[in-house]
Amino acid sequence: KPYTGEKSLGALAAQPLIPFATFFYGEYTQADWSARHIPESLQLSVWLQEYLDEMWDQYIEADLTSGKLDKLIAKAEADIAANQVRDLNKVLRNS
Repeated sequence: KPYTGEKSLGALAAQPLIPFATFFYGEYTQADWSARHIPESLQLSVWLQEYLDEMWDQYIEADLTSGKLDKLIAKAEADIAANQVRDLNKVLRNS
């Protein structure tokens, strides 16, 4: 079943592939190559990402339900209560 959701529009921004493909597939115009190949590969990549996201959610839900994450959650809550945490934006920016 082809994916027709909103995510496909944002993923079309991956257009650096089009000039590359035009170089190697000179018989195609950029629009022709895009119309023939991007939607198909985009549908597959979106489907795969959604599948992997769903699998991840199921694993996390199972771990939460079984109590496997209880110690980790308690540690995080204790660190927050003791103000032993750093702003994630600062950590990601190495500041």
